[in-house]
Amino acid sequence: QPHSDQLIPTYEAGAFYGPVPPGAPPPPLLVLDLEKTLIGSVHDAKYGWRHVKRPGIQKFIDRLSQYYEIVIFSENEKNMDILEAIDPERKCHKLGAESAEAKGGVMLKRLDYMNRDLSRIVLIDDSESTSSLFPRNTLLIKPFTDINDKTDNALVELLPLLQALVHDGVKDFRDCFDDLGTHEASEAALEYKMRVS
Repeated sequence: QPHSDQLIPTYEAGAFYGPVPPGAPPPPLLVLDLEKTLIGSVHDAKYGWRHVKRPGIQKFIDRLSQYYEIVIFSENEKNMDILEAIDPERKCHKLGAESAEAKGGVMLKRLDYMNRDLSRIVLIDDSESTSSLFPRNTLLIKPFTDINDKTDNALVELLPLLQALVHDGVKDFRDCFDDLGTHEASEAALEYKMRVS
């Protein structure tokens, strides 16, 4: 089981959040898987492990941190060097394997332990199995496995949809994804774009 039933702090005035008006609701929560979602990794005999940021990741985090509270979730022990490289300005919470539920060799993400309203949580993940407890909250993104692919735009193409959820005051993100008719990230982004057009 996760090490705590409140994986991120309660949203209130304090050291982490700074001044918060009394009774102010927290922003919606965006949970980002690390491995194969935000970074690609490759191992060879000459260089060992190399980790490469997915194209568009800095724009994605910079833009969406204005709308969401963001969690970066690693299924391994927290590698702070990688997490610092992705989020040098420390805009995101960072969680590691100790925050997941291990079951049958799968590290399950427990959104119900995030200390936030489930109706306003989005999980971006490349794995159907690790996100399987909360399929209605999940947008499944294509795994980033080719670290030399500079044309990958899977993160950037999600920006309009994820911003619209907040701009349009969507009460329950899960209902919105159901209405789009897909939980595949690229298909959901395209469906939203077509409807706007």
